[in-house]
Amino acid sequence: MYIRLSREDDDKGESESIGNQRKILQRYIAENDLTLIREYIDDGVSRYNF
Repeated sequence: MYIRLSREDDDKGESESIGNQRKILQRYIAENDLTLIREYIDDGVSRYNF
């Protein structure tokens, strides 16, 4: 599961965007009988910082 920082949230701690994405993806995994192997969170670099 890959979760990335939203530009709107780049000045917060672990952003609301990160928490919301995690919930959505965890629900999808559970509903589709999948197994989560690894979670990667990019909470420090927005694509606008390149």
